[in-house]
Amino acid sequence: MSTLKPFLKAAGAALLVLSAAACFRIHVIEDCRDPGARFVRASREIARLQSENPGRLGRAREICFLVHERGGQLVEVRTSLALFQAALALAADIGNEGGDFDFEGKYGLAWREIKDLGRFGPGLLIEVEDEEDRVLIWLR
Repeated sequence: MSTLKPFLKAAGAALLVLSAAACFRIHVIEDCRDPGARFVRASREIARLQSENPGRLGRAREICFLVHERGGQLVEVRTSLALFQAALALAADIGNEGGDFDFEGKYGLAWREIKDLGRFGPGLLIEVEDEEDRVLIWLR
């Protein structure tokens, strides 16, 4: 049974991804040289969310990502926060098994520290901009 456990978790992850694929809204623009308007729109939405609820006491239901690689792709993703957290929990479980799925070991990301994203309420989670990339992650 112990050799079957990693397989069952991987199969569960695949099933989760396939069944949830319709819940993800993904928009990819291959050669986006000027993503400024999309980042401005996202920043305005984040500012509105935070001004409506400065204490961020509300309950977030959706997580949004806007990612741009300079001179390359722009990716927008929106999905249910519950689905995203389920995927994080599954990834953490698989990571505990070690092997090829050791995310914490490979990337230094402690899944358990970010698993309850709903505690933050609607608003900005992460904003990163460097010479290569620009990333916005927020809750709605």
